[in-house]
Amino acid sequence: MSADSDHDGLNDSAEIEVHGTDPVSAHSDSDDLADLDEIEVHGTDPTAADTDGDGLDDDAEVYQYRTGTTAADTDGDGLDDGEEVEIHGTDPTAADTDGDGLDDGAEIEVHGTDPMQADMDGDGLDDGAEVGHDALDESDPFRMDIYVEVDYVEGYKPPADALEPVTKAYAAAPISNPDGSTGIRLHISYDEAIETDERVSLDELRQRYMPVYFDHEADGYHYGIAVGDARHDGRSVAGVTQSWGDNRPFLFETARDDSDQTLSDDSIASTFMHELGHSNGIRPNDYDGVDSKTVSADRYESTMNYNAPDGYVGYNDGAPFDDWAHIEHHLHTPAVRD
Repeated sequence: MSADSDHDGLNDSAEIEVHGTDPVSAHSDSDDLADLDEIEVHGTDPTAADTDGDGLDDDAEVYQYRTGTTAADTDGDGLDDGEEVEIHGTDPTAADTDGDGLDDGAEIEVHGTDPMQADMDGDGLDDGAEVGHDALDESDPFRMDIYVEVDYVEGYKPPADALEPVTKAYAAAPISNPDGSTGIRLHISYDEAIETDERVSLDELRQRYMPVYFDHEADGYHYGIAVGDARHDGRSVAGVTQSWGDNRPFLFETARDDSDQTLSDDSIASTFMHELGHSNGIRPNDYDGVDSKTVSADRYESTMNYNAPDGYVGYNDGAPFDDWAHIEHHLHTPAVRD
């Protein structure tokens, strides 16, 4: 006695002869979307609970996930919506859930990285940058990497192997990586000579030389300049680091106060490692023994300690202040920008 037996807005004859829906059920496919709404509002198939076959019922896509009901991969990242929701926990409406520059599909199917974690190894470089940034071509999202560009005043370039002990110390760091390895890969790039005979101060480094000579400022690199005579607050120092800002550049001496007397390789390495430690985020307010003589070298065995023997190359591992743990959990890494 009724043209629309199930009161879903579709005449029984249209349900049977046109749409193939059930004339005595307003929800023919049991997906909680009325047949008429599926046809006229959502464009979905009222006879199939999951129109696009992505593993999510049409009603869940409309009301819960806000995904496309007729496109299996709403965000175009190479993963079906149902796979993102039920298997990976990623956002089916965002191609790059963790915002690291890699689409979720590429992270899972190509690189093996975690689409829910932007920086798997905690080195401050997003996985996308480690995989695809030209200046970071040797980086690995499964191992911690630190990059440093080193320029030098003409005549004061560090000897070829002078900084090798620092690289080895970082490689032996008691830090665990996602790939099961330990240590940090330190990449030191000797870039170019700075044409000046002047003593170099921190202000000159920041205002005069960085804008001209720092080639990797937007590439996640720290920046250091080897000099013959480093100056800070009008006095000569072995090295000094800018304690604020993004890149936190530093100076380190390779000779004794603008003389021809080259320092030993160990002394150069020790000063470089000390200033790099500051650039990485180890500061005096983190521990009393940093940049002071209040703690003996026996107790705090670190190049960050002014009591350390001349030429000592190493950070402290353990009490009273764990330099390596501080780097692992509080590493400052300059930004990578497009």
